[in-house]
Amino acid sequence: MDISVVIPTKNRKVDLFKAIKSIGFQSALPKELIIIDQSNIPLLDADILSINNILHNKVRFVYHHDISISGLVEAKDFSLKLTTCNLISFLEDDVIIEYNYFEEVINGFKRKPQMKGCCGIVVNKNNTNKFYVLLHRITHQGIFKDIRPYVFKKSQKNYYKHLIRSQAISGGISTWRKDVFDHIKFDKKNGFHLLEDIVFSTMVFKFYSKELYINPAVRLIHNSSVLGRDFEFTKNKKKAKELILFYKKNNYAKFALINIIWLLMCLIGQSIINDILLGKWNSLKGLFAGITEGYRTTLKYD
Repeated sequence: MDISVVIPTKNRKVDLFKAIKSIGFQSALPKELIIIDQSNIPLLDADILSINNILHNKVRFVYHHDISISGLVEAKDFSLKLTTCNLISFLEDDVIIEYNYFEEVINGFKRKPQMKGCCGIVVNKNNTNKFYVLLHRITHQGIFKDIRPYVFKKSQKNYYKHLIRSQAISGGISTWRKDVFDHIKFDKKNGFHLLEDIVFSTMVFKFYSKELYINPAVRLIHNSSVLGRDFEFTKNKKKAKELILFYKKNNYAKFALINIIWLLMCLIGQSIINDILLGKWNSLKGLFAGITEGYRTTLKYD
């Protein structure tokens, strides 16, 4: 099996080079690396030469700089026309993958020939304490069910070795069979960003009879660059709006209305506690602004 690696990036050159260096040290190199760059300033010729040296000139390197590409989803969608392999791995630009990352990806697809997509685990995830995991499992029910925090928590201590079926997989550490994109398209019309991976993986999960998995042997460090990250108000506004739009896409599901009401009530409670501790009301204001905007927004279809 051959792998095309796709990294969308924007104004994170230092982080990007760290990610590429971790690719260069892989036990099984991918066939090609495709960078979709939305940065204000493109990479220099010297940077391109350096990247080819990092990859030992053994990996086909494709660099596409285009500031008109707007956001992560559009970048991923655009990259599909440049890939040539039967497996496509999407990586965030601020990760460092373990030396056998792609080797374990391929092993997983060989063990589960019916598998359509998988994601690895983040070994340094800082919000996988027991209380967070329990709270997440209680609040995310039905259409929002997401076992990733629980699996990440257990897998950090190597409790899991087998592939674990999941309806939500992490987009920035995901690998897909290319034929998936013949049937399922990225949602470019509704402005998803924080939930873009859940939106896409949920569609694949339903279409392909639940053949999505978390592979705990596929591991990386996510450095969570501060560049391009939102503050509390903006982040909560985006999250609330996207949750409501996700509900609108899946409101035919049993108990979907109860799922969204319950989740939003819990998020309001969390925001109140957070704002009291910080002495500000940015989280709660952002949440209500997002709920209002999500309610007023009409879902767009292709």
